[in-house]
Amino acid sequence: MTHTPRALFKTTLSLALLGAVAAGAQTISLSPSATQQNFAGEIAKADLAQDGITRPTRDQLGLATRDVQAMRDTGMGWGEIANSLGLRLGDVVSDANRAKHADDARTDRTDKSPQKSTKTAAAVAVDAPGLSIGTG
Repeated sequence: MTHTPRALFKTTLSLALLGAVAAGAQTISLSPSATQQNFAGEIAKADLAQDGITRPTRDQLGLATRDVQAMRDTGMGWGEIANSLGLRLGDVVSDANRAKHADDARTDRTDKSPQKSTKTAAAVAVDAPGLSIGTG
């Protein structure tokens, strides 16, 4: 089997790239996980808030998140990224946790409201003697 110089070059280049990716696989993630994206978004929100943008548009937040993720992709740690933006990582984490708990509480209240009204309606029907519930 004969190989042309071009095919040999492609094969060698592919193997070199594969080796480089395998060697760096422990430290470089080719696609950020959902957790990383969420955290990049939290840092981006905090950075925008420093600039007075407390209710960013989707485009503003997307651009800021991409900038944070780009720093992460270069190998910077979350603390290093936060510091470079003039933020304290602990404050970002605390704010994110507070917001998550507030969202969870809001969701819990919303989820429980229909159940209460159903139970109340059923209790009224049972407690109303002489009330006929039927089709005819």
